[in-house]
Amino acid sequence: MLRALLEIPGVQLTLLIVDARPRVPRNPWWRRLVTLLRLRGVLYSIYMRYFVEPYCDAISKEDVSSLVNGVPRQECHVRLKGKFSEYFSEEDIAAIRSYELDFILRSGFNIIRGEILSVPRYGVWSFHHDDIEKYRGGPPAFWEIFYGDSKTGVTLQRLTDRLDGGVVLKRVGGAVKGSTTNGGLVVELSGDRWDGETLDVSTTNGGVIMSVPENYSAHVQTGTVNGSVNVEFPVNGQDKRTKQVAFDLGSGGAMVKAMTTNGGVHLKRLNANE
Repeated sequence: MLRALLEIPGVQLTLLIVDARPRVPRNPWWRRLVTLLRLRGVLYSIYMRYFVEPYCDAISKEDVSSLVNGVPRQECHVRLKGKFSEYFSEEDIAAIRSYELDFILRSGFNIIRGEILSVPRYGVWSFHHDDIEKYRGGPPAFWEIFYGDSKTGVTLQRLTDRLDGGVVLKRVGGAVKGSTTNGGLVVELSGDRWDGETLDVSTTNGGVIMSVPENYSAHVQTGTVNGSVNVEFPVNGQDKRTKQVAFDLGSGGAMVKAMTTNGGVHLKRLNANE
């Protein structure tokens, strides 16, 4: 994933945030075996450890030292609160803030909470194999194959102190689906059409702001149950009784859908200099 990100024009790896806590020494093999035998699903654990993990590229370790050589490192000592929640110190937060990061991609630590989540411009994000709304738990892509799904999914999730929070989607494509309970949706479309299958997102408590470029082609659906609908440009297909909007932009195309239950909807043109 890091290689793919760095291949995007304008993307630069600016900082490595490293967990400075000492590693716990590995238990001897016989103690690890006893622990394994005590686990539920022992056959599954053995299967994963010896027959999947060594051969599956998706979960195997990869040497990325060539990509991070010369990149500044910030070693952080986090404070554990409860069983899993981890908080960064004020000193580490100040040091990270000085780099003026656009976003942080989490690939270590545990459940990150606190002020660090709001330090990057677009927050802290976490990547998960599988569509977490459909399948939870490993191994990656197993249940899709087991149930005969036609495709596998991945989840890119912005971390918040709440289990659900506001979501910002800018310049995304593919098959993007998701929902939040408490928080608004900000959708900024780019290019001249949706590049992929669909965008289908929703929130329960929060507004929807969708910015659309000139000469954009898609089938747009949006609406609310309790709130107002404001469209800055003329469209056909707005039902003021149900507060639903469905219309084709340009030559139509893939569905772009953003809905809310409790909140307003605002559709606007994307300025060229935004």
